[in-house]
Amino acid sequence: MLISSWQLRVALGAASIIGIAALFLADSLAQPSKIIVAEAKGLPDGKKVSMDGKATNAFVVKNTLFFTLKDHTGNTVKIVKFNPTKEDLETANHYGFVSVTGRIQTYLGEQEIIAEEVEKIE
Repeated sequence: MLISSWQLRVALGAASIIGIAALFLADSLAQPSKIIVAEAKGLPDGKKVSMDGKATNAFVVKNTLFFTLKDHTGNTVKIVKFNPTKEDLETANHYGFVSVTGRIQTYLGEQEIIAEEVEKIE
């Protein structure tokens, strides 16, 4: 049984869409390796990263947590956490050393991390 060129195009198109969806899913589920702030500087917006450091200058405006993360090399990056939980607020304000996982974003020419997770480092 032969398939027509139209059926072949439909099958290849469907396989391409499934492949692209699988790549996006794999990227969103993959745990990023830990990097230092300086390594994030050359990465594109949307890239998922994870880094550790000291949370400083924490404040909340309109249900958004902002703080500065300073890594062991002394470099800093702004962290933004939308709709922070009570635990996020306590971790950034009182604990000090945190692990942040999120995505890189450039806002007004400055790189920042849009946090998905903020966890205290034991």
